[in-house]
Amino acid sequence: MTTPAQRPPRLKELSLRIERVDNGVIVRSRDNILGLANEGDCNVFTNRYELSNYLNALLDDFQL
Repeated sequence: MTTPAQRPPRLKELSLRIERVDNGVIVRSRDNILGLANEGDCNVFTNRYELSNYLNALLDDFQL
């Protein structure tokens, strides 16, 4: 007797684009702009520490 095959867990998708700007980087996820420090109309990471903390928090959410 065989057991029915279990369906794999639904995959979470994380699609990021990092753009260089004069005063730092912008991290975009699909159509949303993600960031920590406000600069004008968009959110900009101005140092590696902020960006690293943010990306690590995203990875924690995805339980990697």
